[in-house]
Amino acid sequence: GDAAALVLGGVEQLTLEGSMSFGGEAGQGRRIVLMSGDSLDASKGLSIDAGTNDLVLSVRRDVELEDATLLGNREVVVRSLRDLTVRNGEVEASSLAKLKAAKDLYVDGLRFNQQIPKLVMEATTIRLRNVDFPAAAKVNLNSLKGALDGRYPNFGTNVPVVQQLGRVNFLENVKSGGNLMHNRATFDQFGKNITIGKMVSP
Repeated sequence: GDAAALVLGGVEQLTLEGSMSFGGEAGQGRRIVLMSGDSLDASKGLSIDAGTNDLVLSVRRDVELEDATLLGNREVVVRSLRDLTVRNGEVEASSLAKLKAAKDLYVDGLRFNQQIPKLVMEATTIRLRNVDFPAAAKVNLNSLKGALDGRYPNFGTNVPVVQQLGRVNFLENVKSGGNLMHNRATFDQFGKNITIGKMVSP
């Protein structure tokens, strides 16, 4: 049908609290779209279960998710036109998870379902801590300047901030299939499914 999305919008501020579950309201295989024209105020421990639907969270300002669980059927998409921060999050989807920020994407603690086939993170600057990418997932990490030497992120916390800007940064404890990637050798060994590219326009 034409009404392919259930859209919940806050013109200025969207406040999300507690557990939200969407069963069949939007119909099978449709999208739950949570939009905010300004900021997103998400309570700690937010849980959104889109059920049989895809989940899209789209915000014009900063997004901060702490202890959040986002469950979508095929896709989970979180998009900010400014900064996106995720602390201790969990995302489950059967085909794609996408985290997109126009400026900075900072992740400290994010879990994915092991079966997810594709992950996309895109921002001007990406900084990652405590992330374990599923070994079989195809991972695209896109930043403003893309990869170093056509392939690599920055590694470690001692990279000067000016060199972090516009790049993908594996600050600490970034893994693929439980294997730590902390330098180019380990990235070559375990990061075969990880592609670092340049972001398309926001």
